[in-house]
Amino acid sequence: MLSAAQIEDYIKHDGNGIPGWFYQDDMLYFYYVSIVQMDLGVAGNICELGVFQGKSLILLGMIKHDTENLIGIDMFDQAAQNTVTENLQKYNLTAELLQADTAQCTREWAEDFFAGPVRFLHIDAGHGFFDVYRDLLLFSHVVADAGVIVLDDYNDREFPGVEAAVYEFCHHDGRYMPFLIGFNKIFLCAPSVMNLYQKKLMDTPPFSSDVSICRLFHHPVLIPSSRHGVSRDLILEEIVRGNTPAHGQTRTRDLDELSDLIGKYGQRNYR
Repeated sequence: MLSAAQIEDYIKHDGNGIPGWFYQDDMLYFYYVSIVQMDLGVAGNICELGVFQGKSLILLGMIKHDTENLIGIDMFDQAAQNTVTENLQKYNLTAELLQADTAQCTREWAEDFFAGPVRFLHIDAGHGFFDVYRDLLLFSHVVADAGVIVLDDYNDREFPGVEAAVYEFCHHDGRYMPFLIGFNKIFLCAPSVMNLYQKKLMDTPPFSSDVSICRLFHHPVLIPSSRHGVSRDLILEEIVRGNTPAHGQTRTRDLDELSDLIGKYGQRNYR
């Protein structure tokens, strides 16, 4: 893991000119969620689906520990892969870059490919409903018990399939729930560790003021940089109150059922 000064410099200068869409607020949330993971003793590798030129992969490499692996999966051509490698090398970082289409991957392949659990998974590949839903179903099974899944463009009206897929996954699966909504990212973790992440995040600089809290799927969700910030005491009270009983029962969907849905509606007809 690079020094705090090096990481903060990268964030402050918006990735130092590396092309990509990664807002400073969300960079900070990546950083502090990783610090919380360190405090909680969450171990595992770091993986990104959808790399582009490596702007977010670089930050993930900066917060990686020496014993962890950094993995980037994308439909690279050789030129694009070389660009990512060069951008990583500017910060003395290396990563295992895999050329693959996640839509063609299987759960068996994923479980075999990842030598150990993933503590931080960033999903930024296909943004269609079926693309995102499939990535969640497939790769969530390699995430550590207390690991985090982050999805890109959750709040982007150009990609409504992302938000719809997150809702469908959380509602039917139940193993992961939102605990933090950033500027353009949503962070998921297991309900059993949600309050641990939230309590510790409330002691970090981005959460010192202008934070609100809502409930999704009967779970509390932090919203930093909010226009409707509430008192710290109220937020902590909601975190302690934790989960309320779910209305009805959830039902896990699997990849076979998703394939049936795709066959019925057509994968590319939904964004």
